[in-house]
Amino acid sequence: MIRHAEGAIPFSLYDSVGGKCPSCGGPISQEDGFVAWRCTNFQCPAQAVTHIKHFAGRKALDLESLGEIVAEALVRHGHCRTPLDLFNLTEEILANLNLGTEESPRRFGEKNAAKVLAALETAKTKPLHRWLYAMGIRQLGESAAKELSRLHQSLAEIPDSEILSQLLQDTRADAKKKNEFLAKFSITGDVGPAVAETILSFFQSEAGQHAMSRFREIGINPVSENYLPIPAEADLSNLPLAGKTFVITGTLSMDRDAMKAIIESKGGKVSGSVSAKTSYVLAGEGGGSKRDKAEQLGVPILTGEEFEKMISPS
Repeated sequence: MIRHAEGAIPFSLYDSVGGKCPSCGGPISQEDGFVAWRCTNFQCPAQAVTHIKHFAGRKALDLESLGEIVAEALVRHGHCRTPLDLFNLTEEILANLNLGTEESPRRFGEKNAAKVLAALETAKTKPLHRWLYAMGIRQLGESAAKELSRLHQSLAEIPDSEILSQLLQDTRADAKKKNEFLAKFSITGDVGPAVAETILSFFQSEAGQHAMSRFREIGINPVSENYLPIPAEADLSNLPLAGKTFVITGTLSMDRDAMKAIIESKGGKVSGSVSAKTSYVLAGEGGGSKRDKAEQLGVPILTGEEFEKMISPS
């Protein structure tokens, strides 16, 4: 047992660093149930390789030929300190990039350089939810990014989002229903006060403002491809999955991203967690804890075959 001297003030890591990352000055946050404090700035140089790897991932911006080895080489040789530095790269820099060592050099080459540059150009047109996920902001997973994209037309709207501000300020447990402003948006459980606080804190920080400045310099303002802030104003009643919320778990015959796209195209929503409001859990092999929770809550569990029958024309 650790005993503190009488009158001693317990050490606070948050206070000792002024609530900011010592490396980049960005905001830090502590997730529920965790001891560690983490920087929320996706441009933090101390986490450069990890962030660039995530930024380039298939579910983020899908930057072909830009894996961990290339990310490490770009950082090691001083070409990139942040993910957005990728847009400063030239064909010459990439082609001559040494992936090996001084003793055993390995050149990246012109063909691979061309692939990366083409992928970066394509990335500029990727939808808002892909960019939000690529930024690697704490507590902002795929489902939350998709919901934020539904609620905002472009990235430029998010730093001053009235929706996120209201979510943060109204501390009532059922604020999404009782708050007159929020109620009309039918916000899913993927976006709540914790997500709102993390996002607003990031964009209000010096690091977040610098990131937005870089977006403007590069000429990027990702736009939403699923913008529908007030579902009640849209006629979705003729779609087979209108008003239904799905959770996907386990291994299914179809790619999970493709499954999500099908559900959303037919009026449904996909959430990352099971709750009493979940309509169905679409479970493949190895569903694990989500399947167990669905059984506890009495949420219907569908196999891939049952789901296909549900969406097939009768």
